[in-house]
Amino acid sequence: MDDTPADADGPAPALAATAGLESASAKPPSPERERDAADRLSRIHGAGELQAVLLALLMAPGSKRALRAWQRETAATPGADALRSHAANLSGAARLPWFELLLARMAAHPLPARQQLLQATRRVMGARGVARPIDRLHWLTMRRGLGEVAPLAARPESHSEAPEWLESDVLCVASYTAFLSRMVPGQTVDSPDGRAWYDIVMATWMPFAEIPQWQPPKAEAMVESLAKMQTLSWMQRPVIVRNWVTTAISMSRSLRLSDLAADALRLTCGLLDSPLPPELARHYIALPARMTTHPDPHGPVFVTSKGTGYVYVSFQSLFKRVREAAGLAPRGRARPRLHDLRHTFATAHMTVAYAHGGDPDRVLSLLATWLGHADATHTYWYLTATGELMTLAAGKLESIAEGEPS
Repeated sequence: MDDTPADADGPAPALAATAGLESASAKPPSPERERDAADRLSRIHGAGELQAVLLALLMAPGSKRALRAWQRETAATPGADALRSHAANLSGAARLPWFELLLARMAAHPLPARQQLLQATRRVMGARGVARPIDRLHWLTMRRGLGEVAPLAARPESHSEAPEWLESDVLCVASYTAFLSRMVPGQTVDSPDGRAWYDIVMATWMPFAEIPQWQPPKAEAMVESLAKMQTLSWMQRPVIVRNWVTTAISMSRSLRLSDLAADALRLTCGLLDSPLPPELARHYIALPARMTTHPDPHGPVFVTSKGTGYVYVSFQSLFKRVREAAGLAPRGRARPRLHDLRHTFATAHMTVAYAHGGDPDRVLSLLATWLGHADATHTYWYLTATGELMTLAAGKLESIAEGEPS
């Protein structure tokens, strides 16, 4: 059941100025401001800050009522206004990737924090009294991303090489395509090009069913159509998405998707568990994994895309793949182990200390602390199996012995 704020079910030309995550007429942010924004957002992990930025990314541009609602929801969050400014400094190609990443971080928080975000989202979206079509996709994405709605199971594949298209499948595609036509392929909501895009897209399905006339569905019918499309096979969903994307690009004078159209299609791909076609993926920036996670400096060294530590068993599997890719073949029964990284770390530090006139005793004490050893004696045994290190240590002893009086 869809429970976003009520909207006008038919076209609403008055909403054209507030089409997507960014107004089409808004001045693009400077590269310097966008870099500063990315740096700040990469360090956000707390529930309050995440909520402030996510709500800011969802606000209709230029809406005073939405802004007042956002201010009420974030009043208890220190620095919320600065975070909203950072969100505003993201370009259209960056806003949705950041939205998805921050939503994934929020999903790691306890259930009460996630529920609070959903309730706040409804209030901010409903502040204007009318929901934009893109709001519905944001809402469904948030509910799914925060674990409130589980994905539906896809139906089994048919045994034939070509996927089987039922008449009911095509009718669901038609209904949802009509909904998308309010955002695709135009720069604004309810562009006149939407109906032409619908006709071209649906012509592909004429061999399988009689295509209904263009009519954007009511909210509940759109959600039902999407739910049925989610049960299509993994081979069928990408076919639908590619048809949407290639048709939209072919209708664009610049052969490029508008931010509104691209956002609607990318959000839909996520809801359908369908990979992004390359033409759609190129519309967006790719967030460097390490920058976007910006893990806690006191936390684990190796982190997931969410900035959290790995489960040991999962990391062992990743280490095996890296080891094989690096060509580190086993020698007899010996093979590189994950634990050997600790040994390498310790011996490398001690080698530098001996080779460059450092204080080995001090370095040994530091290594014991870093490695979590209660007794430095345990650390010493890490260092005895390296020929280079033992040679350097012996040379140090010889130089000390030669400098002592006889």
